[in-house]
Amino acid sequence: MTSSRAGSPVPDEGSGLVEYTFGTLVLLLPLLYLTLALAELQAGLYAADAAASAVSRELSTRPGADPARTETMTGLTMQDFGLEPDQATIAWECEGPCEAGGSLITVQVTTEVVLPGVPWFLADAGVGIIALSASHADVVAPQD
Repeated sequence: MTSSRAGSPVPDEGSGLVEYTFGTLVLLLPLLYLTLALAELQAGLYAADAAASAVSRELSTRPGADPARTETMTGLTMQDFGLEPDQATIAWECEGPCEAGGSLITVQVTTEVVLPGVPWFLADAGVGIIALSASHADVVAPQD
Protein backbone atom coordinates (compact mmCIF):
# COMPACT_ATOMS: atom_id res chain seq x y z
CA MET A 1 0.00 0.00 0.00
CA THR A 2 1.11 3.51 -0.67
CA SER A 3 -0.16 6.68 0.86
CA SER A 4 -1.42 9.69 -0.97
CA ARG A 5 -0.28 13.22 -0.24
CA ALA A 6 -3.14 13.76 2.13
CA GLY A 7 -2.07 10.73 4.14
CA SER A 8 -4.92 8.39 3.24
CA PRO A 9 -3.85 4.99 2.01
CA VAL A 10 -4.35 4.24 -1.70
CA PRO A 11 -4.32 0.58 -2.80
CA ASP A 12 -1.58 -0.53 -5.17
CA GLU A 13 -2.75 -0.89 -8.70
CA GLY A 14 -0.54 -3.13 -10.76
CA SER A 15 -0.71 -5.07 -13.95
CA GLY A 16 1.01 -8.22 -12.75
CA LEU A 17 -1.50 -10.54 -14.35
CA VAL A 18 -1.17 -8.79 -17.69
CA GLU A 19 2.62 -8.83 -17.52
CA TYR A 20 2.68 -12.49 -16.56
CA THR A 21 0.34 -13.46 -19.39
CA PHE A 22 2.27 -11.38 -21.92
CA GLY A 23 5.59 -12.82 -20.74
CA THR A 24 4.23 -16.33 -21.01
CA LEU A 25 3.00 -15.79 -24.54
CA VAL A 26 6.13 -14.04 -25.74
CA LEU A 27 8.74 -16.23 -24.05
CA LEU A 28 7.28 -19.60 -23.21
CA LEU A 29 5.29 -20.46 -26.33
CA PRO A 30 8.18 -19.98 -28.79
CA LEU A 31 10.41 -22.00 -26.49
CA LEU A 32 7.83 -24.78 -26.36
CA TYR A 33 7.49 -24.78 -30.16
CA LEU A 34 11.27 -24.85 -30.58
CA THR A 35 11.49 -27.83 -28.25
CA LEU A 36 8.79 -29.71 -30.18
CA ALA A 37 10.39 -28.92 -33.54
CA LEU A 38 13.83 -30.03 -32.38
CA ALA A 39 12.35 -33.25 -30.99
CA GLU A 40 10.77 -34.03 -34.38
CA LEU A 41 14.02 -33.29 -36.20
CA GLN A 42 16.03 -35.41 -33.79
CA ALA A 43 13.62 -38.33 -34.22
CA GLY A 44 14.00 -38.03 -37.99
CA LEU A 45 17.79 -37.98 -37.75
CA TYR A 46 17.89 -40.97 -35.42
CA ALA A 47 15.48 -42.88 -37.67
CA ALA A 48 17.52 -42.18 -40.81
CA ASP A 49 20.76 -43.14 -39.07
CA ALA A 50 19.32 -46.36 -37.61
CA ALA A 51 17.78 -47.35 -40.95
CA ALA A 52 21.02 -46.69 -42.85
CA SER A 53 22.98 -48.74 -40.34
CA ALA A 54 20.51 -51.65 -40.42
CA VAL A 55 20.31 -51.79 -44.21
CA SER A 56 24.07 -51.48 -44.54
CA ARG A 57 24.59 -54.39 -42.16
CA GLU A 58 21.99 -56.43 -44.02
CA LEU A 59 23.61 -55.82 -47.40
CA SER A 60 27.12 -56.50 -46.12
CA THR A 61 26.24 -59.81 -44.49
CA ARG A 62 23.83 -61.00 -47.20
CA PRO A 63 25.06 -59.74 -50.57
CA GLY A 64 22.30 -59.56 -53.15
CA ALA A 65 19.61 -59.13 -50.51
CA ASP A 66 16.04 -58.62 -51.61
CA PRO A 67 15.23 -54.89 -52.05
CA ALA A 68 11.76 -55.50 -50.58
CA ARG A 69 13.44 -56.70 -47.39
CA THR A 70 15.50 -53.51 -47.13
CA GLU A 71 12.35 -51.43 -47.70
CA THR A 72 10.60 -53.36 -44.92
CA MET A 73 13.55 -52.87 -42.56
CA THR A 74 13.56 -49.15 -43.27
CA GLY A 75 9.80 -48.88 -42.78
CA LEU A 76 9.96 -50.66 -39.43
CA THR A 77 12.78 -48.39 -38.28
CA MET A 78 10.79 -45.31 -39.26
CA GLN A 79 7.78 -46.60 -37.31
CA ASP A 80 9.99 -47.17 -34.26
CA PHE A 81 10.72 -43.44 -34.23
CA GLY A 82 7.12 -42.35 -34.84
CA LEU A 83 7.48 -41.58 -38.55
CA GLU A 84 5.53 -42.92 -41.49
CA PRO A 85 7.21 -45.87 -43.25
CA ASP A 86 6.87 -44.27 -46.67
CA GLN A 87 8.73 -41.11 -45.60
CA ALA A 88 12.13 -42.64 -46.31
CA THR A 89 14.04 -43.35 -49.49
CA ILE A 90 17.01 -45.69 -49.67
CA ALA A 91 19.97 -45.61 -52.04
CA TRP A 92 23.14 -47.68 -51.94
CA GLU A 93 26.26 -48.01 -53.98
CA CYS A 94 29.12 -50.46 -54.00
CA GLU A 95 32.82 -49.90 -54.58
CA GLY A 96 33.48 -52.99 -56.62
CA PRO A 97 31.09 -55.90 -57.10
CA CYS A 98 28.43 -55.88 -54.38
CA GLU A 99 28.67 -59.65 -53.87
CA ALA A 100 32.47 -59.76 -53.58
CA GLY A 101 33.97 -59.95 -50.12
CA GLY A 102 35.86 -56.82 -49.13
CA SER A 103 33.74 -54.44 -51.24
CA LEU A 104 32.50 -51.31 -49.52
CA ILE A 105 28.74 -50.75 -49.48
CA THR A 106 27.50 -47.25 -48.66
CA VAL A 107 23.80 -46.83 -47.84
CA GLN A 108 22.09 -43.45 -47.72
CA VAL A 109 18.62 -42.99 -46.21
CA THR A 110 16.77 -39.73 -46.76
CA THR A 111 13.60 -38.77 -44.91
CA GLU A 112 11.41 -35.69 -44.74
CA VAL A 113 10.11 -34.33 -41.45
CA VAL A 114 7.13 -31.98 -41.26
CA LEU A 115 7.51 -29.33 -38.59
CA PRO A 116 4.83 -29.33 -35.87
CA GLY A 117 1.84 -27.11 -36.51
CA VAL A 118 2.23 -26.98 -40.29
CA PRO A 119 -1.16 -27.62 -41.93
CA TRP A 120 -1.44 -30.49 -44.40
CA PHE A 121 -2.08 -28.23 -47.39
CA LEU A 122 1.15 -26.32 -46.75
CA ALA A 123 3.05 -29.55 -46.15
CA ASP A 124 1.75 -30.89 -49.48
CA ALA A 125 3.12 -27.72 -51.11
CA GLY A 126 6.54 -28.35 -49.52
CA VAL A 127 6.34 -25.63 -46.86
CA GLY A 128 7.59 -26.58 -43.40
CA ILE A 129 9.30 -29.77 -44.54
CA ILE A 130 12.94 -30.45 -43.75
CA ALA A 131 14.85 -33.19 -45.56
CA LEU A 132 17.29 -35.19 -43.46
CA SER A 133 19.73 -37.84 -44.59
CA ALA A 134 22.18 -40.26 -43.04
CA SER A 135 24.68 -42.64 -44.55
CA HIS A 136 26.49 -45.70 -43.30
CA ALA A 137 29.20 -47.83 -44.90
CA ASP A 138 30.09 -51.46 -44.29
CA VAL A 139 32.50 -53.91 -45.84
CA VAL A 140 30.98 -56.99 -47.44
CA ALA A 141 31.83 -60.11 -45.48
CA PRO A 142 33.82 -62.76 -47.35
CA GLN A 143 31.59 -65.52 -48.67
CA ASP A 144 32.53 -69.13 -48.06
